[in-house]
Amino acid sequence: MFTFVKRHKITAILSIVLVIIVAVFVFSFGEGDTLPEFAVVERGDVVQEVALTGRIKPAESAELAFEQTGRIAKIYVDIGDKVSSGQALISLENSEASSKLAQAEAQVSSAKAVLSQYQAALVAKRAELLDLRKGARQEEIEVQEAKVQSAKLSVEDAEKNVVDVLMDAYTKADDAVRNKADQIFDNPRSSNPKIISSVSASLQLELQTENERRFLENFLVSWSEELSGADNQNDLVFLISSTIERVTAVKSFLDKVSSVLNDAGANSDLSQTVLDGWKSDVFSARNSMSTVTSNITAADEKLRSHQATLVVAEKELILKKAEATEEKIATSEAAVAQAEATVFSQQAKIMEAEANSDFYRSQLQKTIVRSPIDGVVTDKKVKLGEIVSAGASAVSVISEEGLEIEAQMPEVDVAKVAVGNVALVTLDAYGRDEIFKASVFSIDPAETVIDGVSTYRTSFSFLEEDDRVRSGMTAKITILTEKRENVISVPQRAVIRKNGNIFVRIYENGNTREIPVVTGIRGSFGNIEIESGLKEGDRIVVNPE
Repeated sequence: MFTFVKRHKITAILSIVLVIIVAVFVFSFGEGDTLPEFAVVERGDVVQEVALTGRIKPAESAELAFEQTGRIAKIYVDIGDKVSSGQALISLENSEASSKLAQAEAQVSSAKAVLSQYQAALVAKRAELLDLRKGARQEEIEVQEAKVQSAKLSVEDAEKNVVDVLMDAYTKADDAVRNKADQIFDNPRSSNPKIISSVSASLQLELQTENERRFLENFLVSWSEELSGADNQNDLVFLISSTIERVTAVKSFLDKVSSVLNDAGANSDLSQTVLDGWKSDVFSARNSMSTVTSNITAADEKLRSHQATLVVAEKELILKKAEATEEKIATSEAAVAQAEATVFSQQAKIMEAEANSDFYRSQLQKTIVRSPIDGVVTDKKVKLGEIVSAGASAVSVISEEGLEIEAQMPEVDVAKVAVGNVALVTLDAYGRDEIFKASVFSIDPAETVIDGVSTYRTSFSFLEEDDRVRSGMTAKITILTEKRENVISVPQRAVIRKNGNIFVRIYENGNTREIPVVTGIRGSFGNIEIESGLKEGDRIVVNPE
């Protein structure tokens, strides 16, 4: 009996205590308050994404029409046919234009043949006049001889300058290849040079660059041997032409090396300082090759100028030493003037004939519709024998390759996305399991207002071609704009912003206190990065409001 009473009292006491606790809790939080939620701060990944819906369209398309009215004579393609740039698609009846063009071209050919005869006669009469002109005082002959000698010295100096410029071109090319470009190669002077493994670029670009480096090694050796005899100024015309070709080859190689380094920026294991140093060296080498080309051209022009001056001086000396009567010279001069007038007249006839030929050629081209791009015919709006008006659409062509996605990005997301961001794409036609990769390649600078909301047209290019992708398909796009790995993050609703300050409430020993924090990126799954202010293991209030 005693035990039963004792238990009954204990039960009553516990019930009273429980009622008191509940009453205190209700009094503290109020009837409508939400109980506090807590979370333990941990490390993880914060991913920021932007989701859009777009439509696939061709990178290029064209609605083609005739420039003049006419009857359809031939249709060379059908819907679905693949066409190449410049290929004839449809033509109008054009027999009259073709006939007139043939006549005009025949007139041009005939007039040019006659001009050749007139020009040959003019050359002969000028040579005759030069032979007739003669007679001069000894003093004049001596002055002219001095001019000839001076011109010869100028030519010799110009030839020496050309040799120096050619040798300098080889020296700079050798430095550009073997010192500056070779920094990215293993065994660059061997028969099997390889781009160092820490530099990563596309396989095709690497192979091309390695093949050109292998070729340039023997190329530089033969170049050096070729220039070894340049001190004798023998056959400078050949050496100038050869050197320009060799410099062009080196420039092509340096362009590929530059492309390799540009591709390697994101994937390379090397430090940015090393990459920037190599890029600077290659940039300097490319500029050096451009300067070398300009120097060769200038030296060549200077040599040619002095050579021309020498030829004129020598001919004038011959004239001063020759003898001729004034009557014969006058007659010869008149004959030359007459021949020049005949040539000029014939040249005018050729220009008129060529203008007629160009006119009829343009008229003929207006009767043919040609594809401006490589692509596929998507629509054909005319039939054989039908009369079509100028400007009326006759055929449509879209590019077969280079399909792109076009979407409208809301204003709130445009600051998060940049050209080059990678996107994952699903197509309604193939479901969510088939994922295609694309990248942002353009964002319109001007807005497009849709239903009162500012949006920005954004275009995406597929990273790989896929025959399943077709124009007009609906695409769901997810853009990975930023990702932070192994960082401290908390639920976004745990962050309090008040009076310009950012903080969270931390729970310790039964009490809460406000801790200032510095936030990073907002995740797409409700979390936000905490750059400073919290550490792993801290217990925070998730719903501080």
